[in-house]
Amino acid sequence: MVLLLCVVWLGGCARFGITAQSKLESSADIKGLTQGDISYQKGVQILRSRLTHSSVQVELAQKDIAHNVIVLYISAQLAREPASSSAQVFSPAHIRAFVDDVALEILDYERLRKSDYDFIDILQDFNIPTPTPSVNTQMAHYNISPFYYVASPGFLYFPLMASPFMIESPSSIAYAQEKRGALKVLLINALRESSLSSTKAQGGFVVIRAKGIKDSGTMIVEVRIANEAHRFAFRLEKLR
Repeated sequence: MVLLLCVVWLGGCARFGITAQSKLESSADIKGLTQGDISYQKGVQILRSRLTHSSVQVELAQKDIAHNVIVLYISAQLAREPASSSAQVFSPAHIRAFVDDVALEILDYERLRKSDYDFIDILQDFNIPTPTPSVNTQMAHYNISPFYYVASPGFLYFPLMASPFMIESPSSIAYAQEKRGALKVLLINALRESSLSSTKAQGGFVVIRAKGIKDSGTMIVEVRIANEAHRFAFRLEKLR
């Protein structure tokens, strides 16, 4: 029974490290790779790709796949304004991820909203604090303010509103509330349908399910913008 669960629930028994793979390491093995060298901003790994009509930036903060998900912050921009009147839309539908030609699922906004994943550590890896409870003798108030993530080269977080959550037994559900608050922060910053232009990049968090990763290897993330394919490589290592 334990062995069966290991097969069905990848992350429950096998844990993987993840890191951006440099172009020099990847070029001999991966065709069509468009990324440049890796850069860093406060511990976040950054990959950029610039083609004729568009540019894409991918950011990775987590060091391992601890909660069965991989979270990337992906942003895109056009090189020039489109000639036609129809806008170029960027959304998770323009992103694919696969390992050894096996496609990994990318969660859309509705699936993400209904999910029960733990994003606390991942957000903290992106230097985003997660909401925590403040407790007094009468009750616990959760002042969960939305934190906005601004892609490299800078980070900016500011509260727009305070949403108090009233609870009776903070010791029993503090973790659940922090987990819920982390999901709320991620949803605020999740990639949704956005019109691209040449004057401003659009982007957001993209969540990839790790189910399907069975061994060490390379994950390819492909972003299609303006009929161009931007490809990025990430090294997966099974941890002992």
